[in-house]
Amino acid sequence: MPRYFFDIHNGQSHHDHLGEDLPDDTRAWREALRIVRDVEDMLAPGGTWRLDVRAGHAPVYRIKVKAERLSRPGRLARRGQVRSDRAGTGMRRPKKTTLEIVIETPQSSVVEGGRAM
Repeated sequence: MPRYFFDIHNGQSHHDHLGEDLPDDTRAWREALRIVRDVEDMLAPGGTWRLDVRAGHAPVYRIKVKAERLSRPGRLARRGQVRSDRAGTGMRRPKKTTLEIVIETPQSSVVEGGRAM
């Protein structure tokens, strides 16, 4: 049974020195998704991180996560009115963050999805 290692890079590198014995790449992929779900809660707008999955020293998967703020939230004007780019509505601009996940294998690179949160 191959031993898979899950290295996290988020400004600092956290190398997995113990690894986990898993039957195949499919199970390693499922474990990588579990790790991504655990770590995504710590991601803030403007943040990025990466998960590298390897079998021994051979790369198997890379998942990159990047969050970007697309617009600034509305602010209160001096007179207590709400500023907005929606002319005359008095509504605040929505705060949007895009989360982009890129999945790489040794053979390809695919953007899994970008979504507004």
